[in-house]
Amino acid sequence: MTRRSFVTLPALLLALLALAVPATAKTTTTTDKTLHADLVRLADGAGGSGGFVVSDGKTGKTIAQSRPTTVRPLGSTAKLLTTGAALRALGPGFRLTTTVLTMAGVDAAGTLHGDLWLKGGGDPTLGEAQFQTLAAAVQARGIKVVEGSIVGDESLFDTLRGGPATNGAFDLNFAGSVGALTYERGRQAVDGPLQPDPARAAAFRFDDVLEAKGLTIRGTPKAGVAPVGTAQLGLIATTVAAVVKVIDKQSDDFAAEVLAKDLGAAHGGAGTTAAGVGVIKANIFGAQLFPVDGSGVDPATTGAPRQLARLVRRLRTQPGLGSALPIAGVDGTLQARMTSGPARGTCRAKTGSLPTTRFSALAGWCKTHGRTLVFALQRDRVTSQAAAKAAEDAMVQRIAASRKR
Repeated sequence: MTRRSFVTLPALLLALLALAVPATAKTTTTTDKTLHADLVRLADGAGGSGGFVVSDGKTGKTIAQSRPTTVRPLGSTAKLLTTGAALRALGPGFRLTTTVLTMAGVDAAGTLHGDLWLKGGGDPTLGEAQFQTLAAAVQARGIKVVEGSIVGDESLFDTLRGGPATNGAFDLNFAGSVGALTYERGRQAVDGPLQPDPARAAAFRFDDVLEAKGLTIRGTPKAGVAPVGTAQLGLIATTVAAVVKVIDKQSDDFAAEVLAKDLGAAHGGAGTTAAGVGVIKANIFGAQLFPVDGSGVDPATTGAPRQLARLVRRLRTQPGLGSALPIAGVDGTLQARMTSGPARGTCRAKTGSLPTTRFSALAGWCKTHGRTLVFALQRDRVTSQAAAKAAEDAMVQRIAASRKR
């Protein structure tokens, strides 16, 4: 005979309640319902759908949230992952160097009987001022004639000019040709067009700079790899902290992608995006975020508001990160936003947008009424970028105006 099991009514009710209430309810409860309601209403002004999290910067306690676990693209808020990882893995004082090297000696007449190698160290800010400094260092060695060529060495990185979004091909979004040796983001002259071979282009420009100082270069500029055993004639360096500031203040996609490869070269063993992303993932304090590039240009770089807010809370005290973020109404990509009201000067945040997919985001923190509130806002299918930014600004103003309940 088959036995039937019976469940009492109270037990059945408890079982149904257990199914109805998520297991994470205790850790996700909104504590400021007024703030939550206001933020939901303001977010709707952007159109589409999205999620947000506001948490206490000290305790991590959730203050307000909506759809906090829905994974969406990160857009340029992904630069927080790259710059935060660089500051943590390399340190703010780590130097990205560009050097001039040679294997040849200089005779009494000032002739160098060989080539000069210009070796790139992954500095995305390399430009005219640095080339002038390097040229002066060469001149100070008494060199008047170079019998060989200026050779641009970009061997620290691979030669893919774009990121995963273009399968490594040149990406217009970067406004530069990614490489380990990139004069003015991959140009051959000031304000000139971008070049497909930035190392060769840099060699041509350095040749011109040296000749403008009176040196004679016999050979034709080219790209190549410096041999082992070269001697250093000159060096310039840019710190990671300076590069992080460029990336976060201006949301510089090119510099972010170069910095990702710097991370790979320094810690992953290869100057590739994939190696760099591996280092980034290992240095985001365990946050469940999913980068595939360094800039967030690729919509496959994703994460949820709760995890992004979690990362921001940890990054807030990272040396060099806070000072690099745009300040509402003051500088960077937030200079023309929130120019008045409680957010101005009290909130710092990283912007994010993917216009082609109608995505917008903002993540940062506000120091308000004796406490710090961390926020992460994401929105898909927005009506327009203007509407999205207006909604984000209104939300941050509301966060900045909130008082502890």
